[in-house]
Amino acid sequence: MKLSTNTFNHAARAAVCAVGASALMLAGAGAASAQSQTGWVGPTPPKGGVVYLHSSTITDTPALAASTALYPSFGQSVPSFRMGVQSRLFKSGVLCQITPWQYNPNSTARLENKTSGNCGTGSYNSHGFVQVSDGETWSNYVTFPTNPIDFTAPPAVGSRSAKGDSPTTDLSIATNDSGKTFGSAANANSPESVPDLIASYGADGTFGYVKADDVSAVEKTAASVPLYTSDGVTVVGSLDVK
Repeated sequence: MKLSTNTFNHAARAAVCAVGASALMLAGAGAASAQSQTGWVGPTPPKGGVVYLHSSTITDTPALAASTALYPSFGQSVPSFRMGVQSRLFKSGVLCQITPWQYNPNSTARLENKTSGNCGTGSYNSHGFVQVSDGETWSNYVTFPTNPIDFTAPPAVGSRSAKGDSPTTDLSIATNDSGKTFGSAANANSPESVPDLIASYGADGTFGYVKADDVSAVEKTAASVPLYTSDGVTVVGSLDVK
């Protein structure tokens, strides 16, 4: 099931500019030593009387990871299963790693998870998904993307070097013969702007596309989603979920 339509309006974006600027300044201050960037903090509309804030962070310390955080704006604890996060790691606009959806099983004031692994040396950023609930229905949002950091992959087992046709592939959103959109999801600013087929690297570094519906449905670890060509039919590999 694809993420539902809930977008930020212009007023909300303007309201968080000051907060976002502060976040970027803090991230920039530590970028030289810690190689860390945090995107603007974004708000949700009230859900069950609660406004939630969310952000994404990219860091290479102690290892490369993209994280997504979600928390009530006043720092109060909320009941179980009111928050959900899914972190996504991008390399130069191509999805590299995703986490399963994680929810708060107990009352808490903050929820956060992070990816593991990398796709080799390159430029990376973080851009996650969040969900909030009033106890009955869920609403879905996209975090603001972080600025990128440059990462040099160590020669360790499990690191993936990107290969295939990705260096010459146009990542702009296009439509295939079946009417499905495909391209990069790195700059999607709302759930409905995510293409049907998301440009991704597979577990072995193969370039292809994963279905947005598959990504949004992942709720367990040690899973994988099929990797396709842009036709959305021909399987060329899989993307691991960690």
